[in-house]
Amino acid sequence: KGIKTIANSAVDIATALTKSSAAMAALGNTSSETIGLVTAGTEELVGQASKVAKGLQTIGINLSSAAQAGDTLTISVGGVKKQIQLLSDTGDTLSTFDILKQIAQYWGDMTNAEKTAVAEAQAGKTRFDVYSAVMSSFSDAIAANETAMNSKGSAAKENAKYMESMKAKGIS
Repeated sequence: KGIKTIANSAVDIATALTKSSAAMAALGNTSSETIGLVTAGTEELVGQASKVAKGLQTIGINLSSAAQAGDTLTISVGGVKKQIQLLSDTGDTLSTFDILKQIAQYWGDMTNAEKTAVAEAQAGKTRFDVYSAVMSSFSDAIAANETAMNSKGSAAKENAKYMESMKAKGIS
């Protein structure tokens, strides 16, 4: 998919982050994880960043509620029960990103009925499409998360280099 879709557009990311960054942070997601999830969602739901943002909030809240009820989530993968860890070693709820990343490793092996059951349980009927979109493109979520993590601070570094060159030229 490459650069054309790392996140469809900066506008989609900006729109979604404006609407969801505080909630996603409260749900344990870093800004780069939120960018990753938004990227995956807007891959499928092009031009619907607001919808993706609201859906991610709902999914995160539902996963957080599930974590309060128990430390694991059981999903069915090809008829076999799998346990998804919801809590960290310290007892904190894992980020939405980390929980979905665990589910994503099984997504391709799940039947359509199993995918539907998981998506509906975690996203509800109104956010089902967002959940399905994110899970279908989760490799893009991982790639965008890594890109965002690797680019943190690059603008500051470039600005520092520029300021040093200006100082060296005696323009300060």
